[in-house]
Amino acid sequence: LFHQVPLIEMDGMKMVQTKAILNYIAGKYNLYGKDLKERLMIDTYAEGARDIMDLIMGVPFTPPEKKQSTLNNLETKAKVRSLPAYEKALSSSQYLVGNQLSCADVSLFEVALMLEELFPTILSTFPNIQVRITNLPDWLLAATSGRRIIEGLTVLLYFPALFITEFKWVLTRS
Repeated sequence: LFHQVPLIEMDGMKMVQTKAILNYIAGKYNLYGKDLKERLMIDTYAEGARDIMDLIMGVPFTPPEKKQSTLNNLETKAKVRSLPAYEKALSSSQYLVGNQLSCADVSLFEVALMLEELFPTILSTFPNIQVRITNLPDWLLAATSGRRIIEGLTVLLYFPALFITEFKWVLTRS
């Protein structure tokens, strides 16, 4: 459609745009909630993670003289605004939304890995998040094994790995 990647062929369709592809996979494999209320919450948590990921993705392109202040701002936003919301949700449930794995949990896993790459102790005051990301299914945890670290671009490698792993996993469920 837009002559770009990622391009996935599934169910006789050519799909582009990462979010559209993930939403399709989530809907097809019941990772997108049981009703509109759950979908709203899943989207809310996923977009909250996306806000932090957008900040993270900008770090490698920040001018050297602004890099430390950018990192400080990112760490503060994550610790004060984002992570407490996830921590609170996980204080009463194994999953962010409903009673099963959803896209929201995958988004949290992704952003937590990215944050830990930049700030190794950032999750130390968020025990529920720590438990959640260590108790995810093996197929999701495998997404980060064997990743290549390229200085300044490490965080850019996580999402494609998660997407590819998720895609392979759903294919095996068909």
